[in-house]
Amino acid sequence: MNIRAVQIVISVIFLAALLSLLSSEIQKSPVIPANADESGMARTQPAALTEKQRRFGALLKVQPKESGGSVALNFYRENYDVYGPQDIIAALNDTPFCHALGHNFGRVVYERTRDLAEATMICGPSCSNGCTHGVLMQMFMEKSGQTAASSEEHVKLEDLSSGFTQEIQGLCKENSPILLYTPIGNCYHAVGHALAILGGAKVRESLDLCKLFEERGWGAMYYCATGVYMERDIQHAESDAKVSKIYPCANNPFPAACFRYKLRSVFNFRTQLEEAQNTCLALTGSDRSGCFHGLGFGAYRIVYQDPIKINEVCKSGDDLDKRLCMEGVFGFTNIYDRKIAARACEAYTAGSRELCEKAAMVSNFGMERDFEPYVESAKKLLFPEK
Repeated sequence: MNIRAVQIVISVIFLAALLSLLSSEIQKSPVIPANADESGMARTQPAALTEKQRRFGALLKVQPKESGGSVALNFYRENYDVYGPQDIIAALNDTPFCHALGHNFGRVVYERTRDLAEATMICGPSCSNGCTHGVLMQMFMEKSGQTAASSEEHVKLEDLSSGFTQEIQGLCKENSPILLYTPIGNCYHAVGHALAILGGAKVRESLDLCKLFEERGWGAMYYCATGVYMERDIQHAESDAKVSKIYPCANNPFPAACFRYKLRSVFNFRTQLEEAQNTCLALTGSDRSGCFHGLGFGAYRIVYQDPIKINEVCKSGDDLDKRLCMEGVFGFTNIYDRKIAARACEAYTAGSRELCEKAAMVSNFGMERDFEPYVESAKKLLFPEK
């Protein structure tokens, strides 16, 4: 499999995201769909289902859910030929929040086709790219010699062949056609999802794989980590919650990358905002500021609906905590309407307004932000020798 084929895969993943982002810029008062994700993608209204598609949908609905909301690989394997991939995808797209459901189906698509381009064309952008994430996961597993995604099976950097390493490193370079369709940060995020599967349930090992992008800078490694942690939360949220509400975010590299997915899965910010704020205040250093970033990221709807409430959402902690909280909020609201941030900053007086206005410049996967507070712990934990 050459690099060009892999680039085509990621290009297809994000084409629909670009169209969504462009359309949101020209709408005067866009409304965030209830099932929108952080790339700006929303589940589009599908055409009316056929009887065959409805039968598969009914069958899917009663399947036992695995951790993270997926269903067993064997379910898709047994039904792949019975219903066909396109009817399965139609039924998946008719299911709200089907991103996790799409992962294992994408893995089966790759098993059947053994062709990256064909598998990606079958999946398209279905389930907010969950199907194509699954394709990449299966491809990465097979190229690394893995046979299953499990807590007992993981890959280290030194286990990867030089050819496969170079393929991964080339996925998000400036001359890649991928970048015609998506921000470069989103490309690193997508690869992080697949690298998380290689790392199994080993957090440090998974994050260590993001060092493949070391030459691309801290922003690249940070966005890769967001994909690792998002996949971790999809796969292990239930078992992690038994350890603590914030596990595994504290005392690990890139805590902000973790908290942006963790807090929204354990708190209802409309009723538990103060509890979430107190959880963050109990932490220290980059764990605390990263926690506040996750709080802002998870509570963005409150500010989107009433911008003045930025002062309620991001009121706690010191200036760094407030800044990362605001960047969490605005990174999401700016996808849909940049005027939200401007109206939110009007809630502040001089000093705090300047802090808000700087935070309002962020884009969700942009490479221009100051990454220093996002990567401080990773410098110590991933590169202790430097």
